Amino acid sequence: MSKYNIEGRKKKIRFGRILLVLIITSFIILNIKFNLMSKIILIIKPISVEKIEISVDKIEIEPGECINIKKNIFPENFSKSNFIWHNSNDDILEIQDDKIIGRKVGKSSIFLSDEEITSNEIEIECLIKPKDVSVENLIQEMKLGDIYKLETKILPEDSTYKELQYETNAPEIVTVNDDGNLIANSIRKSNYINKGL
Repeated sequence: MSKYNIEGRKKKIRFGRILLVLIITSFIILNIKFNLMSKIILIIKPISVEKIEISVDKIEIEPGECINIKKNIFPENFSKSNFIWHNSNDDILEIQDDKIIGRKVGKSSIFLSDEEITSNEIEIECLIKPKDVSVENLIQEMKLGDIYKLETKILPEDSTYKELQYETNAPEIVTVNDDGNLIANSIRKSNYINKGL
């Protein structure tokens, strides 16, 4: 082997060693700066999701209303996973970007899952809440022993629940039953009240 070939091989070996040192140095710098090693280990040995919990601030919403869904995934340093929202009735609720949007009156259950783990399930009711109650036939006077039927209207008229609870501030003077019937018990003044539930 000629002298020139030997020198050429030595140069190639030196260049290879320098290149290897540069690669190792660059890797160490990148590892320190971007925590590259832990990311590589995470890719090689993924951390599985062990538990998923979801929660909402309220379980009753109105059509058009939007609420956030909170999700807690354990452990927090899990590898990337393919989470899917499940909704038992897409006509009633819509889920977009971890938010629930009410669409129409009814109930629907939601939960979150990945390939292996499923979260707790939450039932959400979409409803139209009563905003006010009006009395159509207010009266000022009643005779002792009279029974007077109140005509009430819940607003808006398409409210989901239409049950009323009637109360009076002086039952010894006027009582009111569950059907909205006023009964005069004594001769004095009183105010009656009706409330929507």
